[in-house]
Amino acid sequence: MGLLMKSKKLFLYLGLFILFLSTQADASSIFSDEYIPIESHELGHLNIHLLKASGKNEQGKIILFLHGFAHNANIFQPLIEMLLKEDSFAQTVSTLYAIDLPAHGKSNLSTKKKLGSIQLVDYEEVLEHVLRKLKKVDVIVAHSMGTLLVNMLQNHLFQSDMNLFKEFGTEHVVFFAPVIFRPLDWELADHELALTLKLAPLVALDISNGLYGVLSINFSAEKFYKYFFIAHEKLVQGAPSKEIVESSLKDPDSYFASAEMAGMNIFSSSNDRKILKRPLIYKKIFNPSSGSLLSVVAFEQDSLMTPDEIKKLYEYLSEDESNKRFYFLKGDEAVHDAFYSDPSNKIFLKVFAN
Repeated sequence: MGLLMKSKKLFLYLGLFILFLSTQADASSIFSDEYIPIESHELGHLNIHLLKASGKNEQGKIILFLHGFAHNANIFQPLIEMLLKEDSFAQTVSTLYAIDLPAHGKSNLSTKKKLGSIQLVDYEEVLEHVLRKLKKVDVIVAHSMGTLLVNMLQNHLFQSDMNLFKEFGTEHVVFFAPVIFRPLDWELADHELALTLKLAPLVALDISNGLYGVLSINFSAEKFYKYFFIAHEKLVQGAPSKEIVESSLKDPDSYFASAEMAGMNIFSSSNDRKILKRPLIYKKIFNPSSGSLLSVVAFEQDSLMTPDEIKKLYEYLSEDESNKRFYFLKGDEAVHDAFYSDPSNKIFLKVFAN
């Protein structure tokens, strides 16, 4: 009986100790949660989650990070942590936000549109709502599909003789591995059949919600690795564990959005042929007169877009033939998500310093 009591006490103390450690870990986290309610005619009610961290200057810059396809805000955690460890950076920054797009991370799904029917313009609308709620965002950092949403918004603002700088005070836009838009050539999108077959195994379908109710791209951890963290058929050194990928980094994404991003022909819910062209972006929307400096980072081992394609994109948008703010990360670790697997690479701090 005495041995049993001692065992119970031991387990109780052990449990309390583990609880103490977990609360200490939470207390030491630099991140907190913030939510922005949005009412949209097309999307209904949304509660958009922002992962939030603070710099050392209350009057400093506000930075917004925007994730790519099938990712969420957590993908930026290692980079934000690394940047804030650099005092020269932290002293210039007030607040850093990383957004979860609808149905990603901790953001809810639209109350009017099911996941499968969401298109790029819907994600763009959410980005604009968030920017208007924040009122002023000095720097926007976007990755992959997120870069396309920023370009689409800048495109639409230009049609009203406005831009990101005039509307939101955005002085600097940073693109990691940007998606190639029209009219630029993109080798991946030029092979529509091959791309369609490549995406087909990733499609998740729940007939109970209607054919296009939750038609989505749903990566397994292995597929997530293949597209974003593998170079030369090997997983890069800083890749997240399978458990981290499954629990916190990836989310299903709309098949319609992916088809539009890559310019694939698909069937609509009415069984009519629907052609979703890649978005058309105007030339020079980030030229010097736009008020927003553009920096672009390409990765040598990116399996989705080549450095040459990205360099042409940078020149097309910025009108800078000298490539002053075009950065090329070389090496075997330079995969599509290198800002996660190799956040301490000096190129990332350099992007913000210049």
